[in-house]
Amino acid sequence: MARIKVFELAKELKVESKDVINQLAKSGGSRRTANSALTDKEANAVRSALQDKNAPGNFVPRVKRIPKAVIEQERAEEAAEAAAAAPAAAETPTAAAAPAAAAPAPAE
Repeated sequence: MARIKVFELAKELKVESKDVINQLAKSGGSRRTANSALTDKEANAVRSALQDKNAPGNFVPRVKRIPKAVIEQERAEEAAEAAAAAPAAAETPTAAAAPAAAAPAPAE
């Protein structure tokens, strides 16, 4: 009987080690760490309990937090692009502005 470590079982099941450790605690096992070795019986019990969690319909994406510095840098780049586009737009007259400037004021 080969023994498997908690982190190896977690990798096999595509979950975190803490999920395997929590499942072991629920089943009444002794306190474990990621490097603890499990018997085949314990590993099979965890596999059966956690495989339902990994079913395709139960996918929950993990959201990673974007650092504030990255967001500020992107905003600065967008502002620079907008500032560069603003003078270019001011240099080219629009079709609506040209007739309004050429029309004489109505006399009373």
